[in-house]
Amino acid sequence: MTLSFITKNITLKLFSLIVASLLFLFVNIESGTSADVDFRLEYHLPDDIIIVGDAPTQLHATLRGPWAAVRSYDIADLKPVIIDIKNAGPGSFRRTIDINEITPPGGMRVISIRPTEIELVLDRRVERQVAVQTDIVGKPDLGYEVAAIETTPEKVWVSGPAKKVETLDAIPTRVIDIEGRREDISVDIEIKPPLAPIRLKEKRVSVTIRIAEELTTRSFENLPVRVDGAPIGISAIPDKVTVKLKGPKNLVENIEPSTIIPYVDITQEINEGALVIDKMVSLQGNPEQTQWIGTAPKVQIIIGKNKNRIRKKKPSPRN
Repeated sequence: MTLSFITKNITLKLFSLIVASLLFLFVNIESGTSADVDFRLEYHLPDDIIIVGDAPTQLHATLRGPWAAVRSYDIADLKPVIIDIKNAGPGSFRRTIDINEITPPGGMRVISIRPTEIELVLDRRVERQVAVQTDIVGKPDLGYEVAAIETTPEKVWVSGPAKKVETLDAIPTRVIDIEGRREDISVDIEIKPPLAPIRLKEKRVSVTIRIAEELTTRSFENLPVRVDGAPIGISAIPDKVTVKLKGPKNLVENIEPSTIIPYVDITQEINEGALVIDKMVSLQGNPEQTQWIGTAPKVQIIIGKNKNRIRKKKPSPRN
């Protein structure tokens, strides 16, 4: 009786068993397919707070679900994980992430995540102006030098964490090559981006580099002082002085000392009857483009009893 019950319709029963087994396997396979997915982390901060350093940008999650769901989801449709820290202030901040904060694609569930906790350093966001530093390489042609650098604007606005921005002295430009130049250079150039999270408001500046002949200073020593309008035989005390001239190197180095003539004209003082005269030295023969450096020497002329023997005045010198 029992055996006949088992063997009755055996073919149909075996078929049903096979179908049930396949269905069981299919359901288990469909619900047991795993996938590793990276979710974007999105930080919601107060307007005046900024993250210092490198903060995690992604959260790695292991998802499980039907094979069809795993195969068909679009990464672009994944919702970011929101890290809400709008009530935070400057300092260290630690935040635990719960699995329930992740929204998986339809039909899938989150099995595990990492990291499960993030630690951030927060600082107050500030803005200030910082000087622009022109980055120059090379040297002008021989006998020339950089006379001036003009930058417009001279300062730019930067924003970022207070501790970093407040210690920033200058922002450099991209490199400007002046090798072998003789003429001025004017360029519109980009500022080098500072390290994150510091940001620039202005990205470019105008720079003019003035190239001029190299200047040098030369001393002309023991130059005789000529006294115009004095009695014959009268000389200045001291009768020789030192003169320093500054100007283009090629010009100053080729000046002949004999062409530089220190002098004083005491005609007016003699006419007024002065017997002792103190007067600043003037200079004849001072070449154009040169400058007399320092205070002009002062000399003294003592007339005494020789006041009636007046030296004939020479033509007025060209200063």
